[in-house]
Amino acid sequence: MERLPSRRATRRARDQGGAVAVEFALIMPILFMIVFGIIEFGFMLNRDMIVGNASRDGARVASLNGTYAEIRSTITTELAASGIPTTAPETTITIDCKKPDDTPCYATSSTYDTLAEPGATAIVTVRYVHSWIT
Repeated sequence: MERLPSRRATRRARDQGGAVAVEFALIMPILFMIVFGIIEFGFMLNRDMIVGNASRDGARVASLNGTYAEIRSTITTELAASGIPTTAPETTITIDCKKPDDTPCYATSSTYDTLAEPGATAIVTVRYVHSWIT
């Protein structure tokens, strides 16, 4: 013979359902912050690696006696292919050199090609301001 649940047991089960809803409401904001923080951090690290690779490729072009325009084109092409804006203020590209005697060139876009001589050190800096998505 099957025994029916008492009124007290059904009332206790109904009370537990409300407690579960309250606990869920208290935990979900914390859980959402952790999940979206992980996503945001991963996105930021991805962008950091893309910018680092673009600057490394620009320095490689500079080491192969590339002109200012070739170096800048290499960097902007790689950044644009990855979806990173190449316009200021988000991204700033600086190309400079250091002469073989270790004196700075203070090169600009118009003087880099004449100041960069064989044996000089190319200095390529790409600064990207990451905007958060959440």
